[in-house]
Formats: sequence, C-alpha cells, structure tokens
Amino acid sequence: NKRPIILKNEVMKMIIRTALAVMIVVAASTSSTKANMKESITQAGSNALVKYVETVVYGMVENMSELFSDQFRQCTNVNGKVITHTKSQVISFIKKQKHIKQDCITNYAIIEQSATCFIAKVEMKYLEFTRVDYLTLGPEGKKWKVNQVLTTFKENSTYLSK
Repeated sequence: NKRPIILKNEVMKMIIRTALAVMIVVAASTSSTKANMKESITQAGSNALVKYVETVVYGMVENMSELFSDQFRQCTNVNGKVITHTKSQVISFIKKQKHIKQDCITNYAIIEQSATCFIAKVEMKYLEFTRVDYLTLGPEGKKWKVNQVLTTFKENSTYLSK
C-alpha cells in the first residue's frame, strides 16, 4: 500500500522538476527575444535615420517615398516665421537634388529612443551657416519612417568674424 504513495511522490517530483525546467527555458528565451527585439527596433530606427541623411545630404533619392510617413510634415523656421511643407512638397524638392552632394560637414545622433519613437538631430554645417534638423521617427507597418522634421538655421560665428 505504501509503494504506490512513494511512486506518486516520485511522479510529482518529476512533474515539478519538469515544470521548473520549462519555466526557466521560457524565461530565458523571453528575455533573449526581448533583447533581440530591442536591438531590431534600434537597428530599424537607425537605418531610417541613415537613409534620411543619405537622401538630404548626398541626394540619394531612391526609395525616398518609403522614408517618410503618410502624415509627414517639415516645419522650417525662416526669419521668425514657421513654414510647413507636406510629404509631397518635400519629395518634389528633394528629387530635384538627385545625386547632388551638399557641401557641408554632417553629424547626426539619436537623442532619445523607445520601441515606438526615435528623436534624432542632424546637423549640416556649411561655410556660412548651420542647418539643424530635429527628426521624429516611428514604426509604420514593418518599417520605420520619418514623421516630422523641424529645421532651424543659424549663422556660423567664424563666418561672421571675417
């Protein structure tokens, strides 16, 4: 009569061990999947940022319409006035710059990032002035796209002193 009880205890121990092993494997793979997903999101956002720089600075206009979201807007501060351009206006302008490399020193950085939004800064320093674009990027479908660009201009102090 005691023999079946021991057998039941052994079976229960085996079930508990198996359940714990499965939980450990699931936890490890979930953490690995989250890390891979975060890396994938970061890479996708970074790729969209690099594509923006290639398009604006180097005139690489191929697949440009896929770069901007459907609700894209560019706001530019010119002489104290904010001028807003739509996606189609910006694409039309950039297409005219096809394969024209801007004569500037370019730096860019991701200021803030999450799973749903990147904020980036692109600085294009020309001889007389610096153009700074602040971008917001986000996922649209399976791709990351530029949602908005805020553009400012400032005169370079080294040019002013000449």
